[in-house]
Amino acid sequence: MEVIRNDWFSTPVWQIKTDFDKSFNDEILRDIGNTKGGVNDIWKIESVALFHLNQYALNTIKKLTLEYYKDDNFKYFHARGWLNTHPPGKHLGIHTHGSKIAMTYYLKTPKDSGDLLIKIGRAHV
Repeated sequence: MEVIRNDWFSTPVWQIKTDFDKSFNDEILRDIGNTKGGVNDIWKIESVALFHLNQYALNTIKKLTLEYYKDDNFKYFHARGWLNTHPPGKHLGIHTHGSKIAMTYYLKTPKDSGDLLIKIGRAHV
């Protein structure tokens, strides 16, 4: 696992390169696609791959944030999770989550993607 800490804001932003591969991500996409009635919360889907991603994320977040909480008994959990799809050239607008920690896991990205736009000013949400 490769971890890069970025101190761009008052709270850090971590970039983490996992060891998950394309077949793992394809399994998640397949499991999400097999749900009936849409996806309201990916963490509620019965999926071995999503279970592993959930545990990996929670363990990694705990390691990275221990200096802030300094409590081994602090309970980490996912409040909710969803899947976003964006065609080339589209984006997700600036928004907040109302939670202490937010995570994004990319299942599939086009080659040479990952441009970052930092907008200074007040976000309207």
